Formats: sequence, C-alpha cells, structure tokens
Amino acid sequence: MARDTGIRAKLSLLATLLLLGAQTGFSAVRFDFPTREPGRCQAAVGVSAMPGGALELAASGGRRLAQGSLVWRAERSDIALSVVELEAVSQIPAGCRLSWDVRAVRSSDGHLTDWQTLAPGVRLPLEAPADAVQLRVTLGSSNPAASPLVTRVTLVCYSAEVVAPLASSSNEECPVGGNGGGAATYPEPPDISGPIVAVEPPPIVGRETWGSRAPREAYEALNPGKLTVHHSSEPRAAHCRGCGTIRGIQAYHMHERGWNDIAYHYLIAPDGTVYQGRPEGANGSHSRPNRHKLGICVLGNFNRGEERISPSARASLVRLLAYLAGKYGISSRAIYGHRDFNSTDCPGDTLYGALSALRADVERTIRRAEQPHAASQRAATGAAQPGREL
Repeated sequence: MARDTGIRAKLSLLATLLLLGAQTGFSAVRFDFPTREPGRCQAAVGVSAMPGGALELAASGGRRLAQGSLVWRAERSDIALSVVELEAVSQIPAGCRLSWDVRAVRSSDGHLTDWQTLAPGVRLPLEAPADAVQLRVTLGSSNPAASPLVTRVTLVCYSAEVVAPLASSSNEECPVGGNGGGAATYPEPPDISGPIVAVEPPPIVGRETWGSRAPREAYEALNPGKLTVHHSSEPRAAHCRGCGTIRGIQAYHMHERGWNDIAYHYLIAPDGTVYQGRPEGANGSHSRPNRHKLGICVLGNFNRGEERISPSARASLVRLLAYLAGKYGISSRAIYGHRDFNSTDCPGDTLYGALSALRADVERTIRRAEQPHAASQRAATGAAQPGREL
C-alpha cells in the first residue's frame, strides 16, 4: 500500500509539473560537479581524487583521514532557482558516512544563505530564490582503512514556478518535501524543558521483530528537545496490516523518497501497537529542520471528514509521549504537530485539534509517575536524618 501510494504521488506530481511547464514556461537546469577539476573547486580539505575522478578521503601514513570536505564554486543560472535535487553516485562502506549541503547565492550582491542539508533523490526548496547555487560534500570514516567514494555529482535546479505544485501536492501525505519537510518552513517553536521522570513505556515492537532493513548510511546524531506528532495519511487505519505495513512504509521512504531509513522514530497502529522506527538518538526525516525532534506517526488519515484516532491508538500515544518527555526532560508544552513547522495538513485537523487534550493527559501521566519517586526521596531523606534510629 505504501509503495502504491508513493507511485501514485510521483505520477501526480509529474503530471502537475508537465502541466505547469506547458502553462508557465517552467524550466530546469542541470549542473554537473566534477569530483576534482582545476577552477571548479573553491576549497578542498582532507580529500583526494582517485584515477578516473572518484573523490575519496586523503591518506596520511597509510591511514585514511577521519574527515574531509570539498566545496565547489557557485554555479550560476539565467533563471531564478527555488528548488534543487541532488543526483549522486557513491559508495559508502561500513563505518563511513557521506553528507551533502547546498546554499543559494545571489550574484548581484554575493548574498549567501545558510547551508541546507540535502539528500540524494529528494527535492529541497531553497531558503531563498537565487540565480546561483553552491554545493558541499563532507566525507567521514571511523575506519582508517576505508573511505566513501563519490564518482558522479549532478544538481538539478528548478525555477520558482515549481514551488506551488510541490507545496500543494505535499499536503497529500506525510512526511513531505525535501528531507522531511514541506515547501515552507515556519519559525521554529522552542524547546521547552521539563522534569526528568521515569515513565513506564508502552510495549514496543523492535526493528528486528518487524523486519526492518538496515539504514543506507550512518545516522546523524539527535539531541531530542521536541516531540512531533504526525499522521500517515496513507496507509489509512483501515488498511494497516501489522509488521507488513511498517515494512512497506520503510521501503517507500527509502526507495521512493530516497531517505536513509524510515522517517519516524515511532509508529502507532490503530490497535495501539507501537513500532520502533529510527533509534531515538538518530536524526529523523519527518519535519524539516529535523534537529531536536522525535517524530511519532499515528497510522491513519485524520483530516476532517476522514478517520478518527482509535481509543487504543490514543492511549498508546499518550503513554509514549509521556515516556519520551520524561526520559529526555521535555515539557508537555513542547509536543507539536507537523504543521507547526511546515506547510502541510499533517497530522490532520482532528488529531491536531486534539493536541491540547493530549498535552494535558501527558502532563497528568508524568505527574503520576513523579509521585512515587518523590515519596521514595522523602523516605530516603528521613532515613538519613541525624539521630534517627534505624
């Protein structure tokens, strides 16, 4: 089901882009970035080019460097660029990692935006329209005998007119857009600290049990500070089939979306079963920018007039949110919906409208867990008072 949905979404987007091109003169340009070529590289540190042009980590004393990077010179276009997509051919051995960043450049005054993380095969809206783009690759390895290899790099850049269809089609499913975000990103709501409390988690089906695939490459580290609630939109709750559905979602995210792994950290089925997605310490691909966010997806479509979250799924969601909030010292006020960060319908009007009540239930769950802890602390303090007979 998830794979079929991905194919339909891609065909729908393709048709929209073709129609837009016929009506507005929408266009795209392709920039090929040679792995090493005099005059095309602005800065290179800790990397070298193999015979034939493949890029790899440089070696010193027979050992690979732990990290290196290459920044290409900005490539200029005659059209206003708003969306980019990376095509890269690379090899990433065990213990190695590879990351890509892009930024927009305004040639008229040299203005540069911040670097944005880019994943191969995923369209990413630039922070601001520009007439030039700059690309950076970072190679890393924890194995002194191994290195990532980069053999071909192409950046496909789309004109401003493509932003509207990307945004409108992105509302059909979650997550959306480039590397886990919609076409628009809103001002980032704050991290809000709360008490660290040991809350009993719900039963969780681990990755090995549901048949997870290994990630494409090493995860980026995550320091959780927010909890983000999503809905799957597709598959709907009525179509969930246990572990097979979770495997299908992972396959869609990795093969259709091109992401490193399943987007979310946890997924909750209509019967209340909780499935582990990415490890909690790994950056997700569910709500751009993904830093500081643990993503929880409730399977179903909770847009107005569609499905409603089941009592079992809601109970598991409250328990899971309370467990994660207590574990990482996150306030229940830092429980957000996907639409708080990106232009999307997610997590649906009905689930988003229920977030205030969910926050209150999570807060009550945390306080109940605090009471036995506080009582045991008082008992320990009393037992240690001087002169008290033990």
